[in-house]
Amino acid sequence: MFKGIDVSKWNGNINWEKVKNAGIDFAIIREGYGKKDPKQIDKQFKNNINSAKSVGIHTGVYHYRYADSVDDAINEAQFCLENVQGLKLEYPIVIDIEDKEQLKLNNRQRTDIVKAFCGEIEKHGYYAMFYCNANWLRNYLFKDELLPKYDLWL
Repeated sequence: MFKGIDVSKWNGNINWEKVKNAGIDFAIIREGYGKKDPKQIDKQFKNNINSAKSVGIHTGVYHYRYADSVDDAINEAQFCLENVQGLKLEYPIVIDIEDKEQLKLNNRQRTDIVKAFCGEIEKHGYYAMFYCNANWLRNYLFKDELLPKYDLWL
């Protein structure tokens, strides 16, 4: 069994050697959020990914989404792809879809947004995945359309 963590700027300056010594094998690191804007790259992203790799922790990334259309989802995926360009990821690129602003959309729109983001990520050769809690999976997405194609981080 592998042990992993997810981190973002909210975790501050992480001692990655200590994380490794605690038995953590992988980290899913927040790359950014929303559409292309240098202010929306997680302030600790580069530091976290480089430091994790320097101690032998495998990495993947997640992108916190605000997209409210398929076009926005594709733009967010392209922003994410720009931010990970040149990095070797051993774990997926994940779309995080739990923001309360997404509740103004219907299940069809939210599901199509996940498909568009993940499709764009896969088109560029990465492994795509989606993240949500059990409530979102049951009530706010068409899970039967997503789960056969994409893995879920619950």
